[in-house]
Amino acid sequence: MRQTIFLFLTIFSFLSCSSEGKRIFKRKQKSVYTPSIVNLASLLTEEENYISFPNWFNDSIIVSHNINRIVRKSYLKMDDLENEVQINFIPREIKEYSFTDKGLVSKLEIQNFYDGQEIGSHVFLFGNKKDENEYCDTKLHHLFYVGIENDDEDEYFEESSITTPYKVFEKVEAIKWFSKYQNTETGDYLNFINSPKFWGALSVDSLISPTPKDEIILGVQGRVYKKYQVTNKINEFNVRTYQYDQKIKDKLLNWEANNYPFKQKRDFLYAKNGICYAYIDSIFSNDEFVTRTSSKIYFNKLKDPVRITHLKSNENGDTLFISKDVFEYFRK
Repeated sequence: MRQTIFLFLTIFSFLSCSSEGKRIFKRKQKSVYTPSIVNLASLLTEEENYISFPNWFNDSIIVSHNINRIVRKSYLKMDDLENEVQINFIPREIKEYSFTDKGLVSKLEIQNFYDGQEIGSHVFLFGNKKDENEYCDTKLHHLFYVGIENDDEDEYFEESSITTPYKVFEKVEAIKWFSKYQNTETGDYLNFINSPKFWGALSVDSLISPTPKDEIILGVQGRVYKKYQVTNKINEFNVRTYQYDQKIKDKLLNWEANNYPFKQKRDFLYAKNGICYAYIDSIFSNDEFVTRTSSKIYFNKLKDPVRITHLKSNENGDTLFISKDVFEYFRK
């Protein structure tokens, strides 16, 4: 009823203005984009577990802001969003990123906690160069889980029975339009195809002959258009597509992940100055809405994110979950 009244008043107002001979113009809003120190296309997604592609931060901003270390703490749950009252002050996870003078990630330290106790940690070391897909030589320097510890710098833990979500790759092939990387644990391949003329299903199959466990990425790491796996040459699954602003190539508008029957979509919201201040994750099952997570980004004076708060709700608008990520910056 309210929507009907509002629509009637809007139409009446428009007709009144027209009857007075007033002309109404709608200005086209200029698309603006302010780069962020955080790469939201990969950070805070499963993509950040691809450790050998440490493109989580903007290296130019890291250098200009004189940052040599960032500590990110992830808290699992809070009682109250407005006052940020936490059930447990011990974070679920702590990630510490160290940077070179050129703004590249040189070391990543990860600590995991459960019920207030540390249950595991990883330390990864990176080479001082990256390729066009932001790949870096990666070495697992330290691994610890409850009851298992090893500090041997020369051991890569291939024979370890411990499974982790982190994926380390080695570069095995590269030509002008194509790069192939192999997962050091599983042996599966991650294939980047940067030339659109090879993006067709038959071209992909004839050129790289992917298995169902291999992953295919169309584009380059800084500007991915599609990521997927395939069976029987044409049956795609685990498909993720990315949409960018037509005028500003680096401005990511949304990405959508499809793995039937589930679909997840993340929409990025931008302020008038072009900075991303929030994003919304929506999950559907058989095209029916299931849950939504609204994430709001808070900044310091340099426009670096200092906190991202996540509020998860269901189709009725009931709050199911509140969590947050906190960023601390250390400068030279």
